[in-house]
Amino acid sequence: MAKSGGNHTGVHPNSAHFLRTDLPKKQINLRRPTTKSHSSVFNRWGTQLWVLLTLLLTARAQEEIPHINAGAAARTIGSSLIFAQGDAFEAGSGWTVPLRLSADGPYAGWFHNEIVFGALPATAGFGGPYPDSALPGTKIYLEVTNMEGPPGGEFTFWQTRSNTPSFRVPSGTVNGTNNWKLTDGSGRPGTDPYGHRHGRRFAVNLPGTYTVGFTLRDLGTNGPGGGPIHAPSQLYRMRFLAQPEPFTPPPALGRATLADGRLTCRLVSEPNEPHILESSEDLVAWRTIAQFETTNSVQTLLLSPISDAPACFYRVSRPSPR
Repeated sequence: MAKSGGNHTGVHPNSAHFLRTDLPKKQINLRRPTTKSHSSVFNRWGTQLWVLLTLLLTARAQEEIPHINAGAAARTIGSSLIFAQGDAFEAGSGWTVPLRLSADGPYAGWFHNEIVFGALPATAGFGGPYPDSALPGTKIYLEVTNMEGPPGGEFTFWQTRSNTPSFRVPSGTVNGTNNWKLTDGSGRPGTDPYGHRHGRRFAVNLPGTYTVGFTLRDLGTNGPGGGPIHAPSQLYRMRFLAQPEPFTPPPALGRATLADGRLTCRLVSEPNEPHILESSEDLVAWRTIAQFETTNSVQTLLLSPISDAPACFYRVSRPSPR
């Protein structure tokens, strides 16, 4: 791959992850940016793609809040739990959760934000089944396994409408066991593992960068020998940034899907901001395809083949402030 166009230190307001998609479509990997200040899409269909248009997703308030859903690698007993779109949010993707300082209210003095960690439905009663959902009877919890942050820093979890944190995880924690339940139901045999609850927040006490390691665990007893149905997930590391001044998260590309000869990628970025779409066949020479302004924080880029170039790269960036 091409070398970086500049030194990349920490999280840059315009930097983002690098998304590569190959056939088959489920083989999607995210990596650090190879070019500063851009999001890039690379595909290898034996054909060049270009963006036809951007389709705006429904502008509901909840779509401004990240939603990360738990499921399973396979709908079989003993398979591992996963985050269905976990690669798009891991620390290595470049995606960062901004934590903003509150001056009053229950979060006064805390840097905080909301993320909806949920669980995909396995039955029609909750809008499923999803192919990546866990099996009925699974009782999914999310554990804070480790945490790296500034000296004296604490990462805390707050339940909905709570005035105090449910638990605190100090910097340097390894093999932690604090957790909360993602499954809304009781976890009795045959019940849906689905979960979706707004209002839970994450807060830290000091400015700085926090890298938190999460593990999904089935703490139910409906599996073999009265144990879990699913094995624990891998460790998912997520980055949080707390700073007093306003923070603009970088553009992030994810949820790449291939259907009917078209590749669609989700763009997550700041709404009402100018963006530049560029393409390249060699990661050296880039040409501008379009300049557009986002109207929502989540949009879908729809691409379609137009020539026989062996490969094509795309990047989306925000112009650097002057």
